Amino acid sequence: MVLTTSLNIGMRPDERVESIIKNVFSPYLTNFFDFTSDSHEIRGIECLWIDMTYPLDEFLLEKLPKLRYVVSPTTGLTHLGPLVRNRSDIDVISLRGDTDFLQEISATPELAWGLALAVWRRIIPASKSYTSDLSIRQEFSSKQLRGITVGLIGFGRIGKMLNNYARAFGMSTVFFDPYLPKSDSAIQDGAMRIESISNVCQQSDILFLVASHNVNQESYYPILKKEHLLQLKSEAIVINVSRGSLIDERALFELIKGHKIAGAGIDVLAREEMVQVDLNLDPLQELERDGYNVIVTPHIGGMCWDAFDAAQRRVAEKLKAKVIARQ
Repeated sequence: MVLTTSLNIGMRPDERVESIIKNVFSPYLTNFFDFTSDSHEIRGIECLWIDMTYPLDEFLLEKLPKLRYVVSPTTGLTHLGPLVRNRSDIDVISLRGDTDFLQEISATPELAWGLALAVWRRIIPASKSYTSDLSIRQEFSSKQLRGITVGLIGFGRIGKMLNNYARAFGMSTVFFDPYLPKSDSAIQDGAMRIESISNVCQQSDILFLVASHNVNQESYYPILKKEHLLQLKSEAIVINVSRGSLIDERALFELIKGHKIAGAGIDVLAREEMVQVDLNLDPLQELERDGYNVIVTPHIGGMCWDAFDAAQRRVAEKLKAKVIARQ
């Protein structure tokens, strides 16, 4: 079966993404509309193409009476909160659970590892402090990665890739993941399974938060609480490339400021998940500004062009299959 009609797609103007969609749907017609405009034309939108840069709310949904599909080229769906919870009549197309495809996407674990290296070796503070007086290098002494321990909260695709990186650097890995099927062996892919977050924190020199966010589990968040962060060594660092709501950001801020934790690399903040984003500096950004060993990046984990294009093409192909099947 083939498409017999055109499809009206609402998205923020993006020639690169539009070109990918047109290529996937060719020779069938796709019409594009800016869903942020006040034009009456957006009422004809049948498919909403959206990512975490524009959280979806009920107000936008009310403006789209013909909406049948929502496409998000992401694995996390926190930006679709009200839709995921309340609109079973609309098909949500994303990368969540797309295991085979995601095995080839390494952008986020690569960024996580880069943040870990930068924070562990205090590269940014060292660069900002550089003068011709090389005696300051004593202020940035660290410890070799070989022989230290990586802790993973979550042992899915990203966690397993980080474990591979750790093994290449001669590090050991412990992890906590209650959703992973039980095994007769506590060792999986060379990593030691631990039955509590507290015990992982106690053993970790570099702690990665890479658990998946689940909108049906939000009442249990944050999963990485102050009581867990207090178990970390004073020289330990925390890396979060999951979602900001999964960690007690206030506690993390306080412990870094009080020199109870050595630093953090953050690619996600809880405020990203808010419909009305606060434009003031986040407390963790304040630490970075004030010279603490903190790096905050604007959710760039997936922003490698090859991965970006592949993700857009993948969800476009899934959308086309859904539209054809629905005719």
